[in-house]
Amino acid sequence: MDVLRALVADDHPLMPAAIRRVFGRRDDFEVVGEVTRGSQVLPAVASSQPDVLLLDVHMPELEGIGCLQRLRRQGAASSTSQAARRAVRWAFRHGVVNTSHTAAAS
Repeated sequence: MDVLRALVADDHPLMPAAIRRVFGRRDDFEVVGEVTRGSQVLPAVASSQPDVLLLDVHMPELEGIGCLQRLRRQGAASSTSQAARRAVRWAFRHGVVNTSHTAAAS
């Protein structure tokens, strides 16, 4: 069984807790790390080597889009990687067909 390894990058404490609660009992999903600041994302990706990055767009120190741009420049973000293909297969196998966007309260 393929285990999907996820890194959670979100400055709101409820999101990592919710992800752990929803997926924590699954044998095929593992949260390999959590970070709360954009500046922590690149080192965490390098050390944990996740299959998927669950990334908040609005984070302190470095926005999520900036994180993605830096990951792309470093070659860490690749849609053709084996990890990406494994993540897509996992998502389809589990009925994930949509993305979710949470808006900050104004």
